[in-house]
Amino acid sequence: MAVGAEELASSVAVGDHLCYIPDSREAGVAWGVAFAKAGLENRERCCYVVGETPPARLVRAFSDAGVAVKQLIDAGQLLIMTGDEFGQDGDQFDPEQMLAALREFVAEAQQQGYAGVRLVGEMTWALRHVIPLKLLMELEATINPLYLSIPLTGLCIYESGKFPEKTLMDVIKTHPFVVLHEQLVRNVEFIPPEEYLGTASAAQVLRRQLRKIGDTPGAGGADRRILGASPEIRQVLEIIDRVAPTGSSVLISGDTGTGKELVAQAIHDRSPRRNQPFIKVNCAALPEDLLELELFGHERGAFTDAYEQRPGRFELADGGTLMLDEVGEMSPKMQVKLLRALQEREFERVGGTKPIKVDIRVLALTNQDLLSPRRRPAFRRDLYYRLNVIAMEIPPLRERPDDIPVLAKAFVARACERIPRRIEGIDDDAMDLLQQYDWPGNVRELENAIERAVVLTRNGHLAAADFAFLRPGDQPSPLASLNEVEAKHIATVLRLVDGNRTKAADVLGIHRDTLYRKLRQYGIEQPNARGRGNGRERQRAAVAVVS
Repeated sequence: MAVGAEELASSVAVGDHLCYIPDSREAGVAWGVAFAKAGLENRERCCYVVGETPPARLVRAFSDAGVAVKQLIDAGQLLIMTGDEFGQDGDQFDPEQMLAALREFVAEAQQQGYAGVRLVGEMTWALRHVIPLKLLMELEATINPLYLSIPLTGLCIYESGKFPEKTLMDVIKTHPFVVLHEQLVRNVEFIPPEEYLGTASAAQVLRRQLRKIGDTPGAGGADRRILGASPEIRQVLEIIDRVAPTGSSVLISGDTGTGKELVAQAIHDRSPRRNQPFIKVNCAALPEDLLELELFGHERGAFTDAYEQRPGRFELADGGTLMLDEVGEMSPKMQVKLLRALQEREFERVGGTKPIKVDIRVLALTNQDLLSPRRRPAFRRDLYYRLNVIAMEIPPLRERPDDIPVLAKAFVARACERIPRRIEGIDDDAMDLLQQYDWPGNVRELENAIERAVVLTRNGHLAAADFAFLRPGDQPSPLASLNEVEAKHIATVLRLVDGNRTKAADVLGIHRDTLYRKLRQYGIEQPNARGRGNGRERQRAAVAVVS
C-alpha cells in the first residue's frame, strides 16, 4: 500500500467526492483499497468497481492491507463488481438512471444498519463499455448534490494514460476534492454542477469566480485539510459531519494555531450552503466604527467620502456562511448590534433606514473563555448563547501527539513543493522529538518548524539535529498562568522571525494591531534593527548546528 495512503484516506469525511489521477494502475489500487478500508472500518458498505484490475488481484490487495476480505464479501459489506454488473453499455448509459440506482443502493444499505456507502470506481470500466465521455462527465457533475443529501462517499480513479487530456481536465472540474502529491486537497478548480452543465446564472458564475480568487492557496490556504489519526481529532471530524447539514450557529473555541478556521471551512464545505459564499471577518482587525461598516455596509452619503453605496459582510454572505473570527475582541456596543442582527435576521446599512433581511449561518471563533468572570468588559451572555447553539472545542496539539506524524509528513510534502526541495522523510529520533515537544503555538508552529527544517537541512531527510531550535527552555512551566504562556510564546515567535512583527502576527494567527496591543500588555520589547541583526546571528548559529 502507498506510504501515507491509509492515513490520508482516514481523513476523508462522509459526503466527500474525490478524484485521483494516478500514473499507474498499482498506485490507483493502493489508494482505492486504503479508501475502501477506511469506510469498512467506519461500518460503511463498500462497492469497488474494477476496470482493468483483475478481481483476484484486488482481493489480494485487500488481504495484504489486513482486510478480512472473504468474510466481508460473504457478509455483503464489501462488493467487488465489474463494469458489466455496475453500469449500462454505450448509448444505453443514462446518468439519471445511475443516480436513481445509487439512491436505492444507499437506502438499502441504511436499512441493513450500515452507516452509509463508500464507492470506489476504476473509471476505465467506462472505456471498456464504450460509455460516451460526455455522458460520463455529466454524471460526475450531477452526482455532487447527491453526496450532500445522503451518506455517500466516493473516489473516482482515472488512470492518466488511459483518458484524453481534455477528459482529465473535466474530471478535475467536476470533483470537489482531489488527491494531489500524496495529499487530500479541496479543489479550487471545482465548478458547481449548474455551472458545468450550463444552467447557472451570470451572478452565480461571478460569485464562484470571486470566491475562487479568495480561496487560492496563497491567499488563504484553502488547499489544507484537517489531518490527524488521534481519537480527539476523529471526534472533531465526527462533530463536523453531524452539525454541517444543520443551519445552527456554532461557537468554535481553541488555542491559537489549533485550526479553528479550518474547522469552520470544513463545516461550510459539508453543508447545503457549500456552493454559496463563505465570508470571513476578523473582529480584532478593525476598530469599532470600521467593524460596523465592514459588517453592515453603508449608504451613499452616510459619512464624508461615502460617495457610493457599499454592501457589508452580512449582505455578501446572504445564502451562505459568515465566519466571525476573534469574536471575543468585539466591543460591547458592537455586541449589541450583532445580537440584534442575529435575532431578527435583518439589519440596516450605516446611514440607512430600510431593513435588509438575510439568510446566513454564523460560525464564531475564539481563543478566549468568553464567560470568564475576569473578562473586562464582560461578554454579553445573551449574545454568547445566541452564538453557542453548538459548541466545539479544538484540542491543542500537545493533547494529541498521535496526530504529529500525520501532520509532519503532510507539512514536509507541502514545504518541498513550495520551496522546492527533495526530502525523503523524517528520522525516528526527529519524530520522537516532535512528539515530545509541547507546541505552545500548536499546528501552526509545527508547520513553521517543519518548513524551517526543510529550508536549512543539508541532508535528504530530517534528523533531530534539524530541530535543534526547539529547545526545552522555550517551553513555559506547567504551572505558568495563561498570560505567562502567551507572553513567552509571543516573545519566542518574535525571536524566531528576527523581530519581523508582520510575520510574527501571521505565524500567531492574529492581526498586527492585536499583536501590538499584546506587546504593550505584556511589556515585551519590540526588537529594533540591532535586535534583528542578533536574530540573523542566531539563525547563522542554527545553520551551524545543523551543518
